[in-house]
Amino acid sequence: MDTVCSDAQHQWLKRISIGAGQEEFEKECERREAQEVVHLALRGLTPEDRTLVECVYFEGLPLREVAATLGWSVAKTKIRAYRVRRRLRDIVERLAVADCHEGNEGRHETQS
Repeated sequence: MDTVCSDAQHQWLKRISIGAGQEEFEKECERREAQEVVHLALRGLTPEDRTLVECVYFEGLPLREVAATLGWSVAKTKIRAYRVRRRLRDIVERLAVADCHEGNEGRHETQS
């Protein structure tokens, strides 16, 4: 089993197996689900915009450094970051709406 799981997965399984509380388990599941949604949303961005998000929001790099890396001005980097946040919000909202529609369709099918 150790060779199949990553270290993080092994630690998670270990916490669960030693009786981690239901609340902690639910928080971990919610965190993983949120992470999956973020990854889905990131796929809807251009490669440059994904790089911007990863550098600024995941790695916490200063805008000046990100701008230099991407070959942009700091002003352009700030504007792109704002637009990318808005685009990500729109993508997540569309995913939520699509998920709600799928859930409602499934309920109608099982009730028929």
